[in-house]
Amino acid sequence: MSDEIINSPLSEIEFLVFSSHKTATQTITKSLNASGTKARHCHTLDNIDIPEGDFRSCLDAYRRQHMRALGIISVFRDPLDRLVSSFFQSASRWLSPSELIEQQPERSLINRLSFDALGKVFCDYCLQFNGFGESLEIICKELGIAVADLRFSPSENLGANDRDSCHLFLMRFDVMSDDQALGPLLERITGTTIALSSENVSAGKALSASFVSCMHNTSTSA
Repeated sequence: MSDEIINSPLSEIEFLVFSSHKTATQTITKSLNASGTKARHCHTLDNIDIPEGDFRSCLDAYRRQHMRALGIISVFRDPLDRLVSSFFQSASRWLSPSELIEQQPERSLINRLSFDALGKVFCDYCLQFNGFGESLEIICKELGIAVADLRFSPSENLGANDRDSCHLFLMRFDVMSDDQALGPLLERITGTTIALSSENVSAGKALSASFVSCMHNTSTSA
């Protein structure tokens, strides 16, 4: 067996959850692992120590090693929704944008500022980060395919794309964010029973009220 296969960061898993920031990657990965399906997650190739341009060769090495293609799960979420979610998760630990607070969450920005004042801080946050990249675009670039060519069935809320180098499964965050929908989707993808294990979910944090309020105001003002 070649060093290429032995040293591949993909060699010990069955599924790679390669999905954009704030798309339930940790929940999906933890649920798969807890159910006996080996998985890891990443947002970029840097997260799994694969140089740009080498992803396809790593997938090919995986196929040679396991005699099957790696399963890849990617979730699409509205980019503005992702920014709002990221902001409130960060702001829940801010005494100010330049000062972290780990204790006493009631002193954080989201619990002290008015909605209008938070809106200004949020706008500054957006300008600083200028959005987050889309993992699906990275995947398609590495595989030499166009995003528009990928299959997704609205009626099934799932896209199954079989490539020579991988099995790429697509989900929409607004559909699978409900646990009752996510579990069955993961079971269809893996062919096994999945016990959901939530991780890093905004609705379960102290910031949930502010998050819901922000999402509502963003949607109604668009």
